[in-house]
This record gives sequence, structure tokens and C-alpha cells, in this order.
Amino acid sequence: MRPGPRRSRSRSSALLGLAALALICGARAVAVQSEDETPVDLSAVEIPVTPSDRRLTPDKAYLQLWSAIDREDALAVAKFVPSNKLRKLKTYDAVHADLVGLVVVDLRVVASEYRGNKALVVAHGTSTGMTDRQGRPVSVDVVVRMIREEGVWKVLAQRWLVATPIDATKAEARAWLAAGAGTTDSTAASRP
Repeated sequence: MRPGPRRSRSRSSALLGLAALALICGARAVAVQSEDETPVDLSAVEIPVTPSDRRLTPDKAYLQLWSAIDREDALAVAKFVPSNKLRKLKTYDAVHADLVGLVVVDLRVVASEYRGNKALVVAHGTSTGMTDRQGRPVSVDVVVRMIREEGVWKVLAQRWLVATPIDATKAEARAWLAAGAGTTDSTAASRP
């Protein structure tokens, strides 16, 4: 028996167990880190997905994602990221940087539609970090492309529009939605 790999597996199991316990108890799971505080590769950790996660509509999944981001819950955030993107980004910090375009308050879904395994979600909120000429917070629209992977809606791409007309971006996203709606492969779904 080789002690090296066994020890490594038990550390991974212990970390996953702690993360799962944090999820079950509602504790705040800041970032998944190993004992030596190096970020854990989220693509190598089994992400807990529940039957209720699979029943979420695209708009509810998007709001759950933002709730997990607010809680800084790495495992809950990772379940809404396509597996190929998770393999590329790896750490919670990289995933967070990819998802969070702006700090937005009062984010709410204003439109949602889906065809097959692809969805379009439009959300609206207010930026806390940007203001107009009068010093008022500016409005922000987010056009989100989502795919269903292993039964869970995941964010493929987002376009953040700050005080910008949304019609052209929504039309482009609707065209994407109409093309090849049955695919579950996130690489294929991202092609024009």
C-alpha cells in the first residue's frame, strides 16, 4: 500500500466533507482551500447537486447562483458553471472573476425563455460602483445565455449593459437560442 495517494484522497475527502457540512448547516463557505491554504481545483471536486437543483427553471437557477455568490459559497456557485468552463477556470476566485461583471444590487429577472437545453435570461439591477452625471447609481441589464448540463441550468455567458440599450443584445441572444436548441454540449452551444 502506498501512503502518498491514500493520504491525498483522505485530505480531499475531508475537505469535501467539511464543505458538505458547511452546505448542510448553512455555514458560510468562503473559498474551498486545502489545508495549506492553496485554492482547490473545483473541477476536481464533486459538486453536490440535488434533485431540487435539477428542477430549477433558468431564471430561478440564475437567482440561486447570485445568492451563492453573495454567500461566497464556492460549491454552490460551481454547480451553475458549465463543466468545461470550470475545468478551465479551476479556482473559486477565477470563477468569481468570470461571473461578476459589476457589483449590482436589487438584481431581478425581468425575462426568461428557453428552448430545449438552452435558455436566455434577462436581469436588471442597479450598480453600486457606477453613477451618472448627477451622482445617481446607474441601471444595469444583464443578458445571460444558459445551457442545461446534467439536468442543471448553468451560465454559459453574460453580457453586462450599463446604461446601454438592450434590444440588439437581446436579439443576438434570441438568435443563439433559436439555433441548435437541443444541444447539451456547452462548447457546441457557444458557437454562433
